[in-house]
Amino acid sequence: MTKPPFSHVSASQIKNFSLCQRKWYIEKFCPSIPTPPATSAMELGTEVHEHIEKYLRKGEYPQILTSKAARIMQAGLSALSHIREQESALLIEHKIRLSTDKGLPPLIGYVDLAVMGDPLRVIDHKTVGNWKYAKTSETLRNDLQMIPYAKWALEVRLFFAPASVTVEHWQYATKNSPEFRQVAVTLEAEEVEAAWKDIVDIVREMVPISKKNHPRDVAPTLTACSAFGGCPYAETCQVLDQSSPFEKLNNPDKQGSKTMGTLQDLLKSRDMTNLKPKASKTEQTAPAPVAQVLRPDTERGTPSPSTEAPEAAQDFLEEDQAEQAETLASLGVPESSGLTAADFEGAAEALKQLEDPTPKTLRKSLAEYLGLRRLREGYLKATAAHSGGAFVFYAGELTLSDLTKPKPEPEPEPKPEPKPEPKPEPEPEPEPEPEPEPEPEAAPLMLFIDCIPIQGAPEYVTFEKMIEPFVSKVATDNDIDTPLLLDYGKGPRQVAALLGLDSPSGAVLISSASPYWDACSVPLIQAASLVVKG
Repeated sequence: MTKPPFSHVSASQIKNFSLCQRKWYIEKFCPSIPTPPATSAMELGTEVHEHIEKYLRKGEYPQILTSKAARIMQAGLSALSHIREQESALLIEHKIRLSTDKGLPPLIGYVDLAVMGDPLRVIDHKTVGNWKYAKTSETLRNDLQMIPYAKWALEVRLFFAPASVTVEHWQYATKNSPEFRQVAVTLEAEEVEAAWKDIVDIVREMVPISKKNHPRDVAPTLTACSAFGGCPYAETCQVLDQSSPFEKLNNPDKQGSKTMGTLQDLLKSRDMTNLKPKASKTEQTAPAPVAQVLRPDTERGTPSPSTEAPEAAQDFLEEDQAEQAETLASLGVPESSGLTAADFEGAAEALKQLEDPTPKTLRKSLAEYLGLRRLREGYLKATAAHSGGAFVFYAGELTLSDLTKPKPEPEPEPKPEPKPEPKPEPEPEPEPEPEPEPEPEAAPLMLFIDCIPIQGAPEYVTFEKMIEPFVSKVATDNDIDTPLLLDYGKGPRQVAALLGLDSPSGAVLISSASPYWDACSVPLIQAASLVVKG
């Protein structure tokens, strides 16, 4: 497949490059690697933007507030109405193009809203899941996205020699009751120009990396592997390096590139090559026995020094901490627990030090680390999700993944005692070996969900009949009448785990109302060659 050209950069590209150069390279130049699907927060933000754009262009907005996005947009309707009626020189969803430097690609982006009058204003609409993660006027001053917008606005109005530009975030709350806030900061022209030069320096760094022939040649930033609930390309990195990334944490010389998030970091250090990553976590803390897998005396939700990201990366991670909180909630971690992604990253690092990491030991040690008497299933899932692949959540327990399971050393073969050499006997003529019979091909798996099999389909078996031996085994192993009596839905999941180890074939007639179908649907649908739904 032809490698896409490095034709332009954007603010999101620069953020990705600053976080992890390999992640940026994969997303930009490896179209064969699937990109992660949009999160629910991203889809909601897109829908809110569409309502805002439609109102600003045509004065139309949803009269019947039947959708969540419509209710969120209505919170800012007063400010949107004022600017639409009072300002005539408006640019809405306007594409911008900025030259960077000779031989460097231009920066391309889209401005949500610009008021090209006096004062000069650039506005970006933002959906916010938690106000504590929203931009303030101070953090907005060094925002990597707003600086290019400010630079563009000053260039467009160059004839009028504007001395400053105001950049604004119009923030819409997506949780609880709808709420709207406006955050703004005025930037002097000289301040924007100085910050823009630092952005151009980053673009200059991107050019030689873009010329690499393979993502294997681009250094990863290992401290960013667990950012935002885990990098979607973590497994790809493991295949590229043909080893677990945790092995590299023991060798800081092989650690990936530096991470950098906001222009404040750039202004602190103009010579970007001098920014060195912090020592790895395995260097900062010695391995601890089981009885000592306890975090320091810090308040719950406060990351310990050994689990904090480097300061440059931390500035950038603040932008998506709200999405991290949503990720934890989707895994089953209640917001009232006060636990953060950093807590689970630290717990995973501590659990890696255990000498006997059995599911029972992992569960007990995790409870001690988090200071909890009883662990919810979501805490186990969150620890696995923030372990960078070291642990997996399987059959209701936290277990080691295949990447970190120790390989058993082969036992030395006993040396045979010397035997007296037998007298040579004439060798009999070897009999011709019979040709092995070809193994019959397994019938393809066909699933008929809530419908009757098509005409000509092979004889079918019901879903209940197919899982009957697995249901019996789970019930016997747990000494209960039916797996449905196990807590937290463990029974159906254990049945699904046994089913996944089998190789079902033939036609299966399924009722989606079965209490086992939700758990068993994933392995069956993945293995099926035909799925028909009624």
